[in-house]
Amino acid sequence: MYPQSKARAPFNSATSAVGDNLAANIKKMGQIWKRLGHLLRFVGSCGAHRNEMLQLSYFHMIDSEPMYSEILRATGTYTDEEERLFEEAVMALQINRNEVILHKGEVAKSIYYLLSGAVYQYEQVSQMDRNIIDLRVQNEWFFDYQSLISQRPSETYIQAFSDCHLLELRLDTVHYLTGRSIAFLQLNKVLQGASERLRFFDQAMTPGEKYAFILDNRPRLIQAFPLKMIASYLKLTPETLSRVRKSIIRTAIS
Repeated sequence: MYPQSKARAPFNSATSAVGDNLAANIKKMGQIWKRLGHLLRFVGSCGAHRNEMLQLSYFHMIDSEPMYSEILRATGTYTDEEERLFEEAVMALQINRNEVILHKGEVAKSIYYLLSGAVYQYEQVSQMDRNIIDLRVQNEWFFDYQSLISQRPSETYIQAFSDCHLLELRLDTVHYLTGRSIAFLQLNKVLQGASERLRFFDQAMTPGEKYAFILDNRPRLIQAFPLKMIASYLKLTPETLSRVRKSIIRTAIS
């Protein structure tokens, strides 16, 4: 004979509310511990670099065929022939640390895909002060959005923070590819992604929300760049960013 099952407690709105609150708290704690994990990995890596010039360790891609297909699949769907056209059209470049990829006053004519390394875009406010506009790491596109769209001289610099291996896709090459196949119009998603990043800073976010967004969506920035550069990128002072980080750690362990 099977044992009798216990009677279930009657379901009501109060029971549902408790369950919803519990689920929300579990989800919130999961996010907090995830952020703490990113912070602890960053702190651990800092111990080995007193000058805060942090760099990522990258895997070198040996076979180029999967690489090109993966890059294209992130923007849409392409045939094998279209992938071959893309592979023939792009140029592979090796850029040294601190080398300037785009100078102020130049008109942006290319978009780049970062295979390894890290780059940053900035305004030179003074001889010693730079205003960070954008930070890019492995497997991300980068370019000067304003200059590329308007075809006017750039007001910023794009510079390699570490040794970089990248792909260059010139604007005239994009026009050539779209002439061969309308499928390459899907590359517009790369430009749309840049405009979304610009809107990120138009939102009324608190310092804590800005840093939490980075931890949740782009944690590799924390490993690739020193805090001073991340603070400038988030439009925060280093002191404010330090307080935000301490607050996140306190919340996670309390």
